[in-house]
Amino acid sequence: MFAVVLLALLISVPVRAELRDPNNSADYIILTNQEVLSNNAWIDSLLDYRAAQGRVAMAVTVEEIWAEFTPSGSDTAIREFLHYAYDNWQAPQLKDVFIVGHWDVVPSGMWIGVYDSMSFASDYWYVLRSGADSGNPLFRVGRLAWSPRYSEPLSDFSLKIREYEASPIGEWQNRCHFVADSGESVAWNELIESYAEGIVAGVPSTSEIERDYLSRVTGDPWYGDRNEIIENLNAGSLLSCYSGISSGYEILPEDPITALDIEQLHNLESLTMMMGTVSHALGIDTLNGTPLFHAAMNSSSGGAIAAFGMSGIGWFAASRVYSQRLVSELYNISQSSIGDAWFTTCNYYADSALHGGLPRTAASDQLFGTFLLGDPATIIPGRTTSADPITAPVIPASIQIVGNYPNPFNPSTTINFILNRAGNARLTVYDITGRAVTTLAEQSFTAGQHSIVWNAAGLASGIYLVRLESSGQFDTHKITLLK
Repeated sequence: MFAVVLLALLISVPVRAELRDPNNSADYIILTNQEVLSNNAWIDSLLDYRAAQGRVAMAVTVEEIWAEFTPSGSDTAIREFLHYAYDNWQAPQLKDVFIVGHWDVVPSGMWIGVYDSMSFASDYWYVLRSGADSGNPLFRVGRLAWSPRYSEPLSDFSLKIREYEASPIGEWQNRCHFVADSGESVAWNELIESYAEGIVAGVPSTSEIERDYLSRVTGDPWYGDRNEIIENLNAGSLLSCYSGISSGYEILPEDPITALDIEQLHNLESLTMMMGTVSHALGIDTLNGTPLFHAAMNSSSGGAIAAFGMSGIGWFAASRVYSQRLVSELYNISQSSIGDAWFTTCNYYADSALHGGLPRTAASDQLFGTFLLGDPATIIPGRTTSADPITAPVIPASIQIVGNYPNPFNPSTTINFILNRAGNARLTVYDITGRAVTTLAEQSFTAGQHSIVWNAAGLASGIYLVRLESSGQFDTHKITLLK
């Protein structure tokens, strides 16, 4: 049994001799450098997870690309490789590319913005044919923009993906959070609010909308202050949308929301997607030089599962068209993944001719400024419609270990369990002789489903027993470490 599972994983995560070999096959690629790949075991875990979902998954390093494609060390070589894989590799065709690392890890195409005053490193450059003016992307691309320069290490993003994709339907997935900046004039505030309200039109009527409009006076039902913004982020929403000119959420000059606030969010069970302009998404916060949206992506206790940006698009009329469509697609229950929603929106914008009237009218020029932070293959969980009402997750009559994934595993696995009531619980791992190996948790939990990651590095292959105890009840589950 275990050999069959292992063989299936080996088939789904292919090994290839050369990147130019047309017999290669992958519809999901994680692209990073050798150092990041070697120091982050969760990347291999994510590949296994995607393979178990039926994807043909592969990790590729820039060092491998530069050994076969020229010029070595360039983003041009990376683009040539991705297009070669898309055009020449065996089915299934390349669909999702997840870049792990900032531009000092995996470089990207530089592009000058619509207003010729700002330049951006554009991953959109990778998905267009050379010389194409249409703006229609070939495949999906997203980036986890962590840099070795940051003071915080790269967190286990595969854990956030699994938590997000396994989320039961809840109130937060039917909510949209809008934050509108406060400016120096009444006219500016009205402009920002009108922009936000234009995007609101893309939210289904069945969804709940939280508005934190900082230009409103205290007591106004749409007024939001710093604490309300943080509370709404912690409460969770399918999408948190920022409208304004400041970097990220630095929208209160006298008391800004900083990267530290974002890193300390505790919304791991109700992660949001964020949307703003690229300059906001990549804007540098004064704290440790870490961009705020990047802090939200790298936070191990919550933050965001993805972030969308657009700066190449004219910021008001045309970008509202793009933003409204993106919001609509993210809430569209027929869209299965974050990358699908982004891909559909880019195609819609490129084909619509609604991008005219700007300094640069070609859709390809404007879409170069769009950005997706996160894994494009991430599945969007439990959205609801009026015909699909929100229901509370089912709580069993007794405590229960639901299972673990992956199983067999090496060296990490996520153990999922449910408590039928709030209280203290202990999760312990025993070897086959009954000797306690480690206690994974011994604390107070709320009623409902929870997940704990166990890293068994240093232990021998074999069968282990996980025992859950709470309120005089217990449940045991067998798991297999296979190295």
